[in-house]
Amino acid sequence: MDQIAHEIAANRPIHALFQWDAGNTHVVTVAGCFANGDLLVLDPQRGRGQMSYEFLQSAYHQGQWAVTYYYLEPLQHGAAA
Repeated sequence: MDQIAHEIAANRPIHALFQWDAGNTHVVTVAGCFANGDLLVLDPQRGRGQMSYEFLQSAYHQGQWAVTYYYLEPLQHGAAA
């Protein structure tokens, strides 16, 4: 959790890849931290939400957080991808 908080404080969101118990995968963006330690999660299926780190580790109680992608730099408008 310390590394995640460090990245978010540096304005670098992370991606979390979930491995569902059913065998599929899913990716969410963790984009912020709240004062109580919860995380701001941007989920393409569920939308925006505030969740505990423990809840995310369990992939919404449907699997596990399998991979973390760090060092995501925001794109500047007009910059080539």
